[in-house]
Parts: sequence; C-alpha cells; structure tokens
Amino acid sequence: MQNNPSEYRIIIDYSAINNLNSILDPQQVNELIKDCCEEVIKRLEQIEALSQKVEFSEVLDRIKPIAHDLKGVSGNFGLTSLSDVACTLQNLTTPPYAKDPQLIKDTIQTLISVGNQSLEIIAPEKSKIL
Repeated sequence: MQNNPSEYRIIIDYSAINNLNSILDPQQVNELIKDCCEEVIKRLEQIEALSQKVEFSEVLDRIKPIAHDLKGVSGNFGLTSLSDVACTLQNLTTPPYAKDPQLIKDTIQTLISVGNQSLEIIAPEKSKIL
C-alpha cells in the first residue's frame, strides 16, 4: 500500500453497476447507489471515530468487522480501491497482525481518503464527508 493516500490510484469497476443496469430499472439502480454511498459514509465515520479513541488497541476488534462490511459493500458496487484498502485494514486488525498501531492508523487515513475519492467519482454530492 502506498504511504501517501493522495497518491493512491482509485479504481472503479463499472461492470458492477452495468450488471445492475442490465437487470434493474434506472430508478432502482440509483437507489442502490445512494444506499451504497450512505453505507460507505457510515462505515468510514465509524472507523474514523474509533481510531480517535485513547486506548486504540482496545478498539481493534471493533474496527475489524466494520472494515469487513466496508470491503463487501464497496466491492459489490465496483469500488475496487476502497474494497482493497478495507481488506488491508481488516487483515491488519486480525491477530496476530494487529501489532503496529501506526500502520493501522495510516491505513485508516488512506481508507478515508480513498473513500472520499471513490464517492467523488460515483456520487459527487456525497464526497468530502470526513
């Protein structure tokens, strides 16, 4: 993973949304994208809030399932970069790997940056949430 979140290449797999377009009407697809964006925002906010806790090591077990959920929802909608970083965070917060708090915090910052950039691409009105 890159150290600088602003240098992270954002990858969107539009085939995921195209697949939805092939089986649903545009109104339903727009609603699903809206729901996805809201879920991404909610999960990013949860992770960011947990990362601010004084006893950071005590919240790693709470960050892991949120990262897992974020990995899934973003992957289902083709937000490949966001899904990849969420997967990295999930792995970093899984024992015995949860040993480097600074790497985990850096990954969280990358996750938030990639999340904002991904939302900016698929739903500009939802970007810049954190």
